[in-house]
Amino acid sequence: MNATHQRVAGKGFVHPKTPPRQTSAPLKGVHYRLTNEEWLTLWDNLRPAEIKVLLHLRTLDPFGDRTLEIGVRDLGRTLSMDHSTVSRALKTLDKKGYIDLDLIQVNVRVQSNRVAPDTTGGSKHHRRSSDTTGDRQTPPTVELETSETLDSEDPQAFSTESPFVPEQTLKNVVNNRSGATPTPATEPFNGKGYSAICDLIPERAGVPLNPALVSVVEEVEMRHPEESYARVCNAISAYIEQKATVRNPQAFISAALKRGFTSNQAKRQKRPSTEKQKKTPLPPAPMDLSGLIAEIQIHCQRLQIPVKQALERFGRVGRSLNDLTDLDLATLRLEMAGW
Repeated sequence: MNATHQRVAGKGFVHPKTPPRQTSAPLKGVHYRLTNEEWLTLWDNLRPAEIKVLLHLRTLDPFGDRTLEIGVRDLGRTLSMDHSTVSRALKTLDKKGYIDLDLIQVNVRVQSNRVAPDTTGGSKHHRRSSDTTGDRQTPPTVELETSETLDSEDPQAFSTESPFVPEQTLKNVVNNRSGATPTPATEPFNGKGYSAICDLIPERAGVPLNPALVSVVEEVEMRHPEESYARVCNAISAYIEQKATVRNPQAFISAALKRGFTSNQAKRQKRPSTEKQKKTPLPPAPMDLSGLIAEIQIHCQRLQIPVKQALERFGRVGRSLNDLTDLDLATLRLEMAGW
C-alpha cells in the first residue's frame, strides 16, 4: 500500500478557541529551536531519512498546533527522496509516537492470490471455456475427469455446489494457458506443500512474510521446482548466520533466494592457501649509524676535541677507504644492500 496523501498532526496543545488550520505552508517568522539533547535522541532512535522528514515537518509546524495536509510525492520531491522512503518514514514516526498519522487518500494494489479458481462444478456453462482462440482450453486430463463426472453423477447434484473450487495453483494456470502439462499442486517444494514452506520462514527465521517475499518464493518455485525447498532452507540458514548485521530481513532472504545462497555463503570469504600466507622473509635491517654519528658530532662540538678522539671514546675506530680490508668491504656491501 502506497500512501499518496497523509495528514500529519504534531504532538502539541490546541487552543480551545482557535481551531487548527489545515495547511502545509510554513509560518513566517517562526522557527523550530532544536536542542543538542533532542538531536542526540533523534540520532539514536531514528534513521537519517526519518530524521530528515521529522525535522522538515517540525519546521512547518513548530508548536504542533496545526494539522498538515501533505502529499507523499510532493514531500519526496521537496526533500529529494523517493516517495516510498517518505511513506515508510512517516509510518515509522507514527509508530514511535513522533507524529499522529491519518490516511486520507491512498493507492492500493491488491496482490494476486496464489490459488486460482477452477470451474469444475456448477452447470455445463461454467465448465466451458469462454476463450474461442484455444489457448486457454482445459488440459486433456481435466477434460476426461469432467466428462466422467458428468456421466456418472446426477446433474441435479451440481446445482448445490459452488461453481468455483480452488484446486489449481497459479503455476498450473500458466501451464494450462500455454498448453503445457500441469504440475501437480500437491507436491511442490519436495512434497512439503506451498503453505508449509512459506511457514518455515517465520517459524525458523522469525521473519514475517510480506507480499514481495511471497512473490519471490513463488518465482523460485516456478523456475527451480526441484531446488526450491533447499533454497528456502539455505536462505534461512544464511539469514540466521548474518542476523546481527542484517537491517532488512525480508530483503536479505529475497536476495538469498534469488541468488541461491548456500548455508554459509553469506559469510564465506576467499582465504589464501597456507603457501601464499608464507611471506618471503625480509632481509635483516642494516645498522643505523645516524644516531651514533650525530652523537659524535655533538661530542666534538661541545668538548672541542678531534673526531678521532671522539670515535675512541665511543669505542669506534676511523679508517679511510684505502685502509679497508676485503672483509670490511664485504660487510659494508652487505649493509648497503638493504638500503
